[in-house]
Amino acid sequence: SVYVMALPYRFTDDPLTATLYVAALNVIGVGLLYIIAYRYLGFWPALAAGLIYAVNPWAVFYSRKIWAQDYHTPFVLLALLLGLYGFHENNGRNRRQFLAQVFCLPVLLFALQIHFAAWVLLPLYVWLVWSGRKQIAGRAMIFSGLLSALVLLPYAVGLMRTLEQDPTRISDAI
Repeated sequence: SVYVMALPYRFTDDPLTATLYVAALNVIGVGLLYIIAYRYLGFWPALAAGLIYAVNPWAVFYSRKIWAQDYHTPFVLLALLLGLYGFHENNGRNRRQFLAQVFCLPVLLFALQIHFAAWVLLPLYVWLVWSGRKQIAGRAMIFSGLLSALVLLPYAVGLMRTLEQDPTRISDAI
């Protein structure tokens, strides 16, 4: 979550700016949900999904805070859109589909690092890959794996440093 919030805090330390940034991310999330629903279900379901997400009291309440779980949804939705486009649309493996396959897992892993409760969504990626296995480009999966390792590298380094300082931290938490 530090990387996401680094952008607004790069320019100012005003918490209002960070809150507006989180709200903007959630507005992008509404747009991504609309795009997914429109692309795969049609106009009316997309309109309903977008409106329900946009005016949901809990979503509105939490979109005004800078807690990590309040801004991971746009990244999860972006990964879902990339996965659906990359693995499920039969476009004859064009360049955009290749790039969607490359970026789906790294974006999902980035979203999952923002808040650990989202890790239950990792089987979604496995399902997308399995059900769209005929659409997979081998090179895309290699590039995706490499980018995913880069996305996880800071987390792994931080975990190693934490365990160096306190080797029982994970076992104590469990």
